Amino acid sequence: WNSGWKYRNDGVDIQENEDENGNGYHIGFTQKNEWVAFTVNIEESGFYDLTTRYSSTSSGYINFLINDYPISENIVLYNTGSFENFINNTKSNIYFNAGIQNLKIKMVTAGYNLSNVSFQIGDQEIPDFSAIYSETVNESSILVLLNQPINPSSTVNSNDFSVNINGTQVTINNIQINEQNPQIIEITLDDSFSFLDDLDVSYSLNGVITSEIGRAHVWTPVTDQSR
Repeated sequence: WNSGWKYRNDGVDIQENEDENGNGYHIGFTQKNEWVAFTVNIEESGFYDLTTRYSSTSSGYINFLINDYPISENIVLYNTGSFENFINNTKSNIYFNAGIQNLKIKMVTAGYNLSNVSFQIGDQEIPDFSAIYSETVNESSILVLLNQPINPSSTVNSNDFSVNINGTQVTINNIQINEQNPQIIEITLDDSFSFLDDLDVSYSLNGVITSEIGRAHVWTPVTDQSR
């Protein structure tokens, strides 16, 4: 099972390395949509710096999920020059809720070695409240990820949103805050779409959705592309 034939023999491909900033092992032979999962105890809610240590001979993408919901957009891992040259890629202002969580690391594309991942509470200013990522859930639903939780007192009104399919506005059947993750808005449409369609989600200047973090940021207008 383990194509690297090191450390242990299970479904994770593990190889040895000489990286001074690692533990001597890394996940190799990564394949598209492959993932590994860990149980983590997040002691403090807040914005974290997420650092991925990796090596690669081509650029690719990685993503992170908490309890099967994304916590950021796809993160670019650039070519490091060789599979022996490990470097750090740090993504700042990733919000985590305190508690015991399931962390999933998803290899969106193939072809890089993954040494380790670390999280450190950030020291930057609280970012402006905004949407950072969107993806389709099925042929009529869209998930929009915000960079911080929505204030429970905020009202999500479908009239404040618009969705276009190939440039034509369509009717929103339902819109709601995800019960398990208040950073996620779920939009359900009357119309269906396919992977060939261009989807555009936008938010009205008249809408007011506020964050529960720090001062009450108003979510700035945003356009996200999903396919």
